[in-house]
Amino acid sequence: MNLCFLSRTRAVCLAATVLLLSSTVYAEDKNILFIGIDDMQVAAGCYGQSMMKTPQMDRLASKGMVFMNAYVQQAVCAASRASLLTGCRPDTTGVNYPYTPWFITTFVKKHPTIADSFSKQGFYTRTLGKIHHGFPIENSFTEAHYSPEAGFFALKENQRDDPKKKHQNLNNPWEHADLPDNAYMDGQIADETIATIRRAVKSGKPFFIAPGFKKPHLPFVCPKKYSDLYQESDIKLSPHPELGPDQDPISIAKNGAYNWLNYREEGINNENARQLRHSYYACVSFVDAQIGKILDELDQLGIADNTVIMIWSDHGYHLGDHGAWGKSSNFELATRSPLIVYDPGMKGGGKKTAALVEFVDMYPTLLELAEQNIQDYLEGTSFAAIL
Repeated sequence: MNLCFLSRTRAVCLAATVLLLSSTVYAEDKNILFIGIDDMQVAAGCYGQSMMKTPQMDRLASKGMVFMNAYVQQAVCAASRASLLTGCRPDTTGVNYPYTPWFITTFVKKHPTIADSFSKQGFYTRTLGKIHHGFPIENSFTEAHYSPEAGFFALKENQRDDPKKKHQNLNNPWEHADLPDNAYMDGQIADETIATIRRAVKSGKPFFIAPGFKKPHLPFVCPKKYSDLYQESDIKLSPHPELGPDQDPISIAKNGAYNWLNYREEGINNENARQLRHSYYACVSFVDAQIGKILDELDQLGIADNTVIMIWSDHGYHLGDHGAWGKSSNFELATRSPLIVYDPGMKGGGKKTAALVEFVDMYPTLLELAEQNIQDYLEGTSFAAIL
C-alpha cells in the first residue's frame, strides 16, 4: 500500500466530511414556531366545540397532540406571559399585573426568556405582535420585534383621534367590516410572520419565530367574512350566566365587556350577550385563518416536517359565564387554555391527551425537543415524553 496515497485519501475524506458537516450544520436542527393567541378559551373544533369554525387548528391537531388539561399559572395576561416566557412561576417572577420594574430590570436579565434562549443558541429569532405584553424586547434577536400598524378599529367612524377618549366609553366592543384580513392587526402579523419565515429559511439557520395574535381579545374586531361564518340565531347563551347562590362576588372580576359602553351600570342583556359571543367566535375563526396561512407557507417551503409548532393562549375566558365577561378568575373557563403541539418526530400524532400539564412546562419542553440544554432555574417539567 502506498502510504502517500493512503494519507492523501484520508485527507480528502476528512475534508469532504468537514465540508458536508459545515454545509448541513443546521439541517438536523428543528425550527420552532411558537404561536400565541390572546384571551382564547378552549373554543376549537379539536376540543369538541362543534359549533366553532377552526379548520386550521383542527388541521394541526390531526397530526399533532391536543392537551385537554393544560392550565396557565394565573389567568391574567402579564402574570401568565411572564411565567410561560421565563419558565418560572408567578410567585418567583413577582408579576401580577402589570409587569413590575424589578421584573423588567433585574429578573429577566438573570432569567432569559424562551426567545432569548434560542437566540443565544444561534437560532434566527423574532417575536411579532402580542408575545411579551409590553416589557422591553430583547435586542439580541435577528430581527426587531414587529408591531402592526393597524389600530383597534378599521372603520374611520369607530376610530378615536383623541387618546383621552377611551374606545370603551364610545364604541360597541365589536366591528366586522367588509375588508381584507390585513386591514386588522392579526392579518398584518400573519403577513409579516410569513415574510420573516422566508428570510429565516434563506439564512440557512434554524429559526425561533413567535407570532402573538391579538384576538379574540376585546374589542372583538375582524373582517366580516368571519362573522358571516356564524348565524346569530345559532349562538347559544351561557348555561350558567349568574353567580351561584353561595358564590362570593370576589371570585369574579367585573372586567372585559363590562368596561364597554354602559354595560357595567346597565348590565348585559341576552341580545348583547348573543352579539358578544358571536363576535368572539368570529375573532377565533379570524385567528385560525391566519394560522392556516402560516401552516401553508411551511408546506410550500418544504419545512413543515422540520418545524415544531406550539399553539397556546395566555389564559381562557368567560363569555357571560358565572356572571363574568372576562378572565381573572380561578374557574376552569379562565385557567384552562388551548395547547396544541406538533413535533416532527412525535409518535402520538393525531391524538388527545388527558395528561395534566402547566404552561410553565412549555419552555423546558421546547428546549428538549430542540435538543438544547435545560436551565436549572426553570420551574416547569418538560412534557416532551408525552408526545
